[in-house]
Amino acid sequence: MSYISCFSGIGGLEGTEPPIAVCDADPLCQEVLQSRFPQAQLFLDVRAIDRIKAKTVVGGWPCQDLSIAGKQRGLSGANSGLFYDFVRVAVSSDAQTVIAENVVNLLKIEKGLVFVEVIRELNEAGFNYISWRTLN
Repeated sequence: MSYISCFSGIGGLEGTEPPIAVCDADPLCQEVLQSRFPQAQLFLDVRAIDRIKAKTVVGGWPCQDLSIAGKQRGLSGANSGLFYDFVRVAVSSDAQTVIAENVVNLLKIEKGLVFVEVIRELNEAGFNYISWRTLN
């Protein structure tokens, strides 16, 4: 299985096989990712990823604009708005599967309309079989 890991941090959504590409803006995380996945192409910004063929794209896009501890700007915020680039990467990679992660407040912010937008965007991108769970 080939996959791309976006907003990777130091890794966490990666499976048993290494990713073909990883992405994180934090220099310390980049060091860890290079050490853990030396064969993976490293990107410093999700907006720089373009047309890497993969079956799956995984990632937890930034939550600063979604979290109850954050600014609560929703997807219009500069950080959490990177969700749209996450979807763009999935589409341009011809991925069949997207695994996305975020904070529970995503379900509540703007009376649930931000979550509706996430589902709508994924659906319009061609990901028609969507399921979600709240995990502790």
